[in-house]
Amino acid sequence: MPGLSKEGVLVVADWDADGAVAAATILYSQKYECAYPIKRCLDVDLRPSEPYGAFKNLSSALCYDALAILDIPIIKISYESLREYRLKCGETKIIYADHHMSTHRELYRFMDLIDEPLVGYVPTSKILYDKILLEGASKNPRLEKFVLTIYYMDQGLKVPSDLRNIMRLLSSISKYMAHKKDSSSWIKVVEWLAPKYIYSSLDPDVLQRMISLSEELDRELKNYANELAVSAQKLGLFRYVDARRKWRRKGASSLASTLYRIFRAPVIVSVLDPHEDNKIILIIKFPGKAYKVATFLEREGLIESVGGHPSLVIIKLNVDNLIKVLSLLKSIRYI
Repeated sequence: MPGLSKEGVLVVADWDADGAVAAATILYSQKYECAYPIKRCLDVDLRPSEPYGAFKNLSSALCYDALAILDIPIIKISYESLREYRLKCGETKIIYADHHMSTHRELYRFMDLIDEPLVGYVPTSKILYDKILLEGASKNPRLEKFVLTIYYMDQGLKVPSDLRNIMRLLSSISKYMAHKKDSSSWIKVVEWLAPKYIYSSLDPDVLQRMISLSEELDRELKNYANELAVSAQKLGLFRYVDARRKWRRKGASSLASTLYRIFRAPVIVSVLDPHEDNKIILIIKFPGKAYKVATFLEREGLIESVGGHPSLVIIKLNVDNLIKVLSLLKSIRYI
């Protein structure tokens, strides 16, 4: 049975800075440039989400002119959730833009459900910004700076001095949203990122909350990282930190990135899987090459799943395979 319809575009995007800038790119293109994903000016509804909620909540979503799922990796429930939405909303144009490894690996199964798959090896915001320009949207120098900054950060490249303040702001946004999941502030940030006019200001209260919490989380994370760095082992190209007994919280990926900045060398961090007692999570931070390392391990049949980005991967494995995996990692001399 067809679902209730609503004119406009629904954007479902990740909480982090890349997701927010990707959402802003669609907002700018659709609402102000009338270019993409629909060739006329339409309002845009914004919904931040983590992956499970993004797909689970599709069952209650209305049938819009277009649905854009941005920077959300494919997970186990993705296919059935999208299939149900497609059956309910047959006329909705579905755009899926992402750069996560699970999406690259599983996308072929979704080709009968998605109208436009936009999947690449650069940040989602860069994929979308290039797309809207091809579709006729005008360049937005301000939005372009945010897109470019995320590209430098994601690729592990040195951020130019004129973009450093933007880098710090985007970092604060990501940390705040990861911790607070504050949808109202996220929407305000997205609207600020994609103004109709070049000059726009963000609510000072929102900005101050983000910066203050980010600074507090940074101090806390650096203290943890400095304590753990002392126990690091040299493992071939890598510095390995076993944090299974010391890390009992979210944000292990941020811990790996902080350790990478301390060592200025590729980092491997092991933590306990919070959901399964006999599983371990390995986070590998290696700009531009982390996924190559994960692929090497996968060929050996020692890991269960791989997620993340080309520069930072999250691997799940059985605890019994940890020693074999570490031995293989130690044997890597060049990649």
